[in-house]
Amino acid sequence: MKKYYMAVDGGGSKLISILFDDSLNFVSTGRGGSINGNFASMDEIKKSMLDSITACLPEGFHEPIQCCFITMPGPAELYVQILQSICPVMEMKRLSEGSICLLSGIQKKSGHVALSGTGSGAFIITDIENVSHLGGWGSLIGDEGSGFDIGCKGLQAAIHSYDTRGPKTALEEMIRSYFRAEDFLSVRNILYRTPTYRSVIAKLCLLVLNAADLGDPIAIKIMENAGRDLAKHILAIISRDGLSADKADIVTAGSVWKRNPYMFNVFKQDVLAVHPTAIIHKPLFEPVMGSVVYMAYQLCNEVDQPCVDHLKEQFGQFLIGKG
Repeated sequence: MKKYYMAVDGGGSKLISILFDDSLNFVSTGRGGSINGNFASMDEIKKSMLDSITACLPEGFHEPIQCCFITMPGPAELYVQILQSICPVMEMKRLSEGSICLLSGIQKKSGHVALSGTGSGAFIITDIENVSHLGGWGSLIGDEGSGFDIGCKGLQAAIHSYDTRGPKTALEEMIRSYFRAEDFLSVRNILYRTPTYRSVIAKLCLLVLNAADLGDPIAIKIMENAGRDLAKHILAIISRDGLSADKADIVTAGSVWKRNPYMFNVFKQDVLAVHPTAIIHKPLFEPVMGSVVYMAYQLCNEVDQPCVDHLKEQFGQFLIGKG
């Protein structure tokens, strides 16, 4: 009889659930909105969880979930409670954000992670359970190099262009058009009246990347500075923890790194300038796949190339650039 597991990853903009079996075969997936209690109300969090769970579980599914692996800044117990109203949950295990990023990124148990999604941070992981963290102070006082930070700086550059306080940038027209606004006074009003402003601003990161692809020097500089900020995170945590970075695996993780050579190249350059033997990786899978890779280690003791090939075949929609 098949046994079933769930991988759950949530943050400031979305919640992803994956149902898979004990042969590491994909069954189904579902998505919801933000579950970060610092920026979403409890009612919004409950709705996001219910949306993700109901979209993930096949119609009529009531089989026991052997273990629900959860990574989120929100109330994991609430997620399990909602899930248990549909099917039994035998065990819940929380995995750190750094751990799932490492496992999904390079399928290793030890290494370094530079995270840039809605928020940002750096991690050093030794054997999955031992995780050191730096950054992640939130959008009001930190999260440098994050999607929110990039989106906010892109918005500021557009406003300065509009006000003639700064150089002209393609971001001015791109952001105005994005909000379908007549001018930036209307953009301001839209933002200040939106409770989920943080995720809205973080989504502007993609416009900054698009402007960079068009050769806009302001957008390129914003992206390059974000790469420098993440390099500072990694260099600081290595220095703080007093660990050797000789031939260390350092993986980038999070949506902001996708198809973003401006940020990645500067990050790599700055890290290698201090630790020239470090190995900088781009991730293979989305972070949510870290829980699936964790389970692969439990079932197989090692994750070799045939195992990785199987995961790529089964979970292809979660390959970076594919989903």
